[in-house]
Amino acid sequence: MSDTTGRAVDLVSRELRYTSVSAIQRFDPNEYGGCQKKWWFRYVEGLREEQTKQQAAGIEGHSQVEHYLPTGEDVLGPIAAAGRHLLPPPGKDILVEWGLNDRPRSGETNHFPPEQSLVRADGVPLIGFIDWINPRGWYMTPEGVWTQDFARTMEVGDNKFLSNVAYAKSEPELEQSTQMLGYGMFMLAKYDQLEAVRVSHVTNQTRGAHTAVKTTAVISAEAVVKGWAKKGDDVVRRMREITLVTSEAEVPGNLESCTAFRKDCDYRSCCS
Repeated sequence: MSDTTGRAVDLVSRELRYTSVSAIQRFDPNEYGGCQKKWWFRYVEGLREEQTKQQAAGIEGHSQVEHYLPTGEDVLGPIAAAGRHLLPPPGKDILVEWGLNDRPRSGETNHFPPEQSLVRADGVPLIGFIDWINPRGWYMTPEGVWTQDFARTMEVGDNKFLSNVAYAKSEPELEQSTQMLGYGMFMLAKYDQLEAVRVSHVTNQTRGAHTAVKTTAVISAEAVVKGWAKKGDDVVRRMREITLVTSEAEVPGNLESCTAFRKDCDYRSCCS
């Protein structure tokens, strides 16, 4: 997919021009696998990481769900199909691959002008696309039962493709997830009458048996804003400071991230 935004860090002014929920998680040492050095290598030095088989399976699964949800056409492969009963029933009202600029992803363009974003962290715009938004006021429970939600509550969902569903986030983890709090901030900006946001993960297993689980949690509007101040604003404030660092040796590392996700960090050979 094409990238029309340019680099996140302007190497002349050392300004952090934009970021994303995944970049914030990559930076934050309090997140699993988070490491400031890892972020610095990727976004300041511009060193790419190799795509894993796991990530390739996730891209394929996301593409299938993206087509299925608005159309109902059964293009789901066996991995994605295992979670079909946990997704909202298909329909054109389900917003899929919805940008934080409140527009659908267009063609092969995977980015948009950062200034269009409805979400900021310490003043820095966030780019990215939400897997799906369910605006119906009903949701699918983890048991696969279509149920009316709380008043003035709307669901935002993300599809995960992991080697084992045992690694799926728990409900408390969802409530503190940088990704879902960021998406919650978008929901509050888009729908001004919301009192709470339902955040959901549908996790599909990519190895062994074809199975899936759903984790879902309701976060009040107040808790979304409070959580984002800590997981978004505070982290990005530190991120902006690190963009000014010109020597890798001066960037704090996190040894616990060196073998996160059951693989060696791609930057291990150039990390001191």
